[in-house]
Amino acid sequence: MGSPRLESLELHDCYGFHRLDIVSESLRKLVVDSYLIDMLDMLESEERKLELEIVAPKIVCIEILGCFNMKCRIKDVSALVEAKLDFNMQNGYDSDEKEGACEKYQDIVRDILESVHHVKKLTVGHWCLMVVSIMSMEHLPSPLSKCQCLTMKTSMEKGNLPGIARLLQSSPYVETLNMDITSSYYIGLEFLNRRYRSSYLDEMKHWKSGEIYFKSLLVCLKTITIFGFGERLFHMKEAFILVVQFLLKNAKVQEKMVITTSRDMQNERRILLLEFLKVAQKFLSFPRSSPHAVIMFPYL
Repeated sequence: MGSPRLESLELHDCYGFHRLDIVSESLRKLVVDSYLIDMLDMLESEERKLELEIVAPKIVCIEILGCFNMKCRIKDVSALVEAKLDFNMQNGYDSDEKEGACEKYQDIVRDILESVHHVKKLTVGHWCLMVVSIMSMEHLPSPLSKCQCLTMKTSMEKGNLPGIARLLQSSPYVETLNMDITSSYYIGLEFLNRRYRSSYLDEMKHWKSGEIYFKSLLVCLKTITIFGFGERLFHMKEAFILVVQFLLKNAKVQEKMVITTSRDMQNERRILLLEFLKVAQKFLSFPRSSPHAVIMFPYL
């Protein structure tokens, strides 16, 4: 209230409040990085439902990052243009393993995706992508998105395939697709991985069975950028190749696909570069539905 020209606000390691009303006329970007419930709130949690509610009708960019151990709801963000959802939820092993924890996470991710369905630029992080994977395997609906630029942070393990497929299904207007391949580990994600592995086995079959439902939706996709083409992909090459092959085959107006190595691989030893070259040659042999599509390997 005392900063009439404030345009960007970041809140880190939050606690102690449950509603955030952004009334500033000048504020355009809001970042909330981690929210942990304090001990008093934990004692009172049986009496009231704990959640963080964000009301921000005039901001154009919001980022929800870090670790949360309470529900985050986004309401009234009609001016929003860009949203980054790179957070994870964890209540510790004991709480996570309770029956219904995964269903609660699905409701949270579905609600927050619905709240930002109108944005033009959307980023979905590791944890949210894994929740969407579980929703897809359980044939649960997810909100349609109007985004034109979609970024997914993924480990490119097989368990990510249903989530990637579902986000493509739900984003028929995407013109630019970015896939940031990075490894990630935290307790909240490990719980989802355990739940996924204990319930679902054939992700490849699930992906292929869904092709007929979303291949016709890639009618706007022009640019695909895949960052993180590194050594660890050799251990999950099957899923990575399947995704690349599918995109080339079904993106009818695609203009270019750019595949870059991770920074630590750009000066890698010769033998690994030769292995990458073999994979690159395989990509170049795949059929392409767009006659104008080119594949670029800047560091190979």
